[in-house]
Amino acid sequence: MFLTQPTGSLRDICHGLAHRFDLSIVLVTLGAEGAGVYHEEDYGVVPGHRVQVVDTIGAGDAFSAAFLTDYLRHDDPVAAVKVANRIGAYVASKAGALPAYEGTLSELLQRKRS
Repeated sequence: MFLTQPTGSLRDICHGLAHRFDLSIVLVTLGAEGAGVYHEEDYGVVPGHRVQVVDTIGAGDAFSAAFLTDYLRHDDPVAAVKVANRIGAYVASKAGALPAYEGTLSELLQRKRS
């Protein structure tokens, strides 16, 4: 099967994916522009963080892991994408896929359910 470029807005594409595959959340990473979040029939873009990119290896994985961790703790997809954007940008600004998380980033990853 060959995939073709989808037509329509990102919201429409996310809506179609959510309904076709019975998904409650669809995320679209947009690089420095942030990430699109589709949840409960609503779509919005959470702004990204502009950084001097050094190495993109691991940034997407860091984004995914940060999103899942925060979402599972707090059940808030928009807040989780904000955390994920910050972590993904940080990883892209460092050499290597696993930079040390220091200070506020480490605290952000460890925040507990309030």
